[in-house]
Amino acid sequence: MTALSRNGLPPRRFEHSWTGPAGTWAYDRWGEAGRPVVLLHGPTFDRTMWWPVAAELADHATVVAVDLPGHGHSPPRSSYQPSDLVADLANLIHGLNPQRAPIIVGHSISALLACLFAATIKVRATVAVAQSLDIRPITGRLLSCGDLSGPLGQASPDTVPAAYQSLVTPHADDTMLAAYLAWTTNHHPTEAQRVIDGAVRQARTPHLSILGDPPDPGYPLWLRRLAPDARCVVYPQTGLFPHLHQVTRFADDLRALL
Repeated sequence: MTALSRNGLPPRRFEHSWTGPAGTWAYDRWGEAGRPVVLLHGPTFDRTMWWPVAAELADHATVVAVDLPGHGHSPPRSSYQPSDLVADLANLIHGLNPQRAPIIVGHSISALLACLFAATIKVRATVAVAQSLDIRPITGRLLSCGDLSGPLGQASPDTVPAAYQSLVTPHADDTMLAAYLAWTTNHHPTEAQRVIDGAVRQARTPHLSILGDPPDPGYPLWLRRLAPDARCVVYPQTGLFPHLHQVTRFADDLRALL
């Protein structure tokens, strides 16, 4: 199920690391030309979850899949404040000398990080995978009882095709997830939502939400009020991992943004 490049061989993946003042990020890179596509996995997973998608895109873009701090080969750090993560990620991408603004893709809670990044650094588009940008239900649940089950959603690797199950076995515990969500619990749900709303409005770039389950009926209209160019697409019955249930379709949706 590995995608082949034009010469009939699997596209080459190069492992790299980047070190900034706050710590080191491990990342994979495919391709040397084309618009960058930056892939952010959700907390508790790692960059390997993007390998099938990256292989599909390698002939069309420079694909970068990072390990978030505390995941995969990126060591943990004392703070996971979004502003620090965005600054590090911006410097990492700048070091790649991109000629064009990147597309930034965030899975699960990292979709929020992608939106905050896009409000700070010029991007071509943002893509949220399996994550509503209406975070009030999540923040309200965390504030009231500390329940992490909602953000994790259908996280069992049994829900994806057998060939990809090893790529989405959670590698971190709820402590790491809580560290990435700490900034939301420091605010009232309305305030946390205001931060995301402001970031989406400030970015002024196309936004694509790819969901594995149907959203609330009013969600697409709510999203377009934030970002007039926003689109909401559902890959039915794919849960938390739509990009692995329908790899080619997902890659095609990203290529359309290039």
